[in-house]
Amino acid sequence: MPLEGLEIEDSSSPMDVHESRRIGTEIMNAIATLEPKRGQAVRAHLAGFSVHEIMEMQGWTYNTARNLIARGMADLRGALRKRGIHE
Repeated sequence: MPLEGLEIEDSSSPMDVHESRRIGTEIMNAIATLEPKRGQAVRAHLAGFSVHEIMEMQGWTYNTARNLIARGMADLRGALRKRGIHE
């Protein structure tokens, strides 16, 4: 599955490209394990949308969007740690 938005510099070595793709795949797999609303919030957040934009897109209150992002990101960090991907 191609990783949209993943830009790799031309000077990257084949190993760098492989590692970037591996990490991207691990992130996507970890996001897929999140509770659905948290996963939606995290995907939007990582795509660069603000809390306000996510709130409007999903029809959530500001606090709901903010909390889903915060808790989802914490869950994502934990899932990535379990997969051997560190911050």
